[in-house]
Amino acid sequence: MRVVAMRSVLKCVVLAVFAVFAPVLAGAASDDRADGHPEIHSEIATGGLIFSGNVNLVIDQQDITMAADSVQVNYVIRNSDANDHTITIAFPFADVDGSVSPQLQAEFTVSNPTNYMDVVFAVDGRRPDYAIEQRAIAVGLDATKAITDAGLPLFPIAADMGQRLADLDPAVRRDLATRGVLKIDDDVVTPAWTLKTTAYWRQVFPAGQAIALGLAYKPIVGRNAFSSGALQPFKKAVCIDAVSEQSILRLASDGAALTMVMIGYVAHSGSEALGPVGRFRLTVEKPEAKSIAATCRQGLSKIGPTTSDWVATAYPTDEDFRFLFVR
Repeated sequence: MRVVAMRSVLKCVVLAVFAVFAPVLAGAASDDRADGHPEIHSEIATGGLIFSGNVNLVIDQQDITMAADSVQVNYVIRNSDANDHTITIAFPFADVDGSVSPQLQAEFTVSNPTNYMDVVFAVDGRRPDYAIEQRAIAVGLDATKAITDAGLPLFPIAADMGQRLADLDPAVRRDLATRGVLKIDDDVVTPAWTLKTTAYWRQVFPAGQAIALGLAYKPIVGRNAFSSGALQPFKKAVCIDAVSEQSILRLASDGAALTMVMIGYVAHSGSEALGPVGRFRLTVEKPEAKSIAATCRQGLSKIGPTTSDWVATAYPTDEDFRFLFVR
């Protein structure tokens, strides 16, 4: 894997609450807000691969498997032309910004802040040589150079970010604040940029042949302790009706502590560049048989104790999915 020069070389990171931000984060870490309602943490969704267009390439198959802690997307793409074709294939990571709550920071428990979603690609079973581009955006502008020139890591929730900000020259700190890169509130300094990360490579499709592409990653989920009150904000998002709610409440009545995991999959602009999918399959894997999975996608059929699926043909790949797992 190559990493483009746009990003700085990021050090080994163990994600934790920034010590310098402790007064602010201590309040956010509470399970309940001051008004007595539970603090709700939602997911940061992303999707599948993006393809630069080519009318002679068609997606014969696409399979998406959604689980509580993993997403897998597999494609079979065929070159129907008599000539080889080369396109760019890209995968946009979930965006990360400095306002991520401490609870959501726990979802970024990886040692590599460049590949913070543990993304793995495969082309006919082999790893492609891909690059990663990272850009920091503040007030809609590219702030990458300003951040790296200041000696700061691009990953805004790096464990040593608090110390890095404290060590900044005051004039540099003020300048970054005026640019909207940093936020200063009652002498507490926090990153105000959003990190956008994209992995990409150039792929050759031989004439008249099909290639299998694979993508797997750890999604950035919203993880919440179950309670009736915490369930309410998600009911509309995943179409929980009265019957489904009663099933969840019965599971909760067993006495075991339950966790709600919200996961999203978005249809990126450009993911449909090769046209509709010949055969599309969505598979949902529950953590265990007694777990409950809820979604607005109708037509899922149970095919195993923990597995359900939905199959479509000539599928346009323009649909977003959201799932709530209660386990």
